[in-house]
Order: sequence, then C-alpha cells, then structure tokens
Amino acid sequence: MWLFFLVIICAILLRHLWCKRELYRLSWQMPGPFVIPLLGNYETSLGVSNEGLLKIVQYLTLNFKTPVRWWIGTTMYVIVKRPEDLQTVLNSPNCLSRAEVYEFLRAFG
Repeated sequence: MWLFFLVIICAILLRHLWCKRELYRLSWQMPGPFVIPLLGNYETSLGVSNEGLLKIVQYLTLNFKTPVRWWIGTTMYVIVKRPEDLQTVLNSPNCLSRAEVYEFLRAFG
C-alpha cells in the first residue's frame, strides 16, 4: 500500500519537473544562490520574519549581479535592483497579474 503512494508521489514530482523544465533550465542561467529543485532556497528563508526576508533580498542584490533568481518552494522570484529594470517589469503586459508577494510588500509601503 505504501509503495503505491510512493510511486504516485514520485510520478507527480516527475511530472512537475517535466512541465517546468524550461523554467528550471532558464533559471540556472541567472545569477543567484544554489537552489534545490522543488524545495527552492528554503534553507535561507524558512522561519524568517518580514525584516529578515528583506535583509536576504538586500544580501542577494549586493552579492549577485541583478536580476537575481530566488526560489521559494516551486515559485521563482526575480529580484531587480536597477530602476530601469523595475520599470520594464512593471510596464510589461505579461506582468498584469501580481503575485502574492505584493500583499507581503504592501506592509512596507
């Protein structure tokens, strides 16, 4: 019985990796910290306060060339530092729907 569930979970994980393979391939070309597939950069952000997350973002922008990739679980975030890059992202028609990270950032704005 447990073997059946294990096979199902492995199949779901493999399907997820296959469907997101292009995103993973492109993300490896961007600068950023080492990432574990499916887990992301949880070792740096698990159990961290809002202020701690902002310090992590500041560390990433200071130590890596922007744009920087940062994975939280299976979601990739692209961190930009230069205002020109941010303007390009915000004016893009492909970025009309905002992620849940905007709710997080609203507390600081």
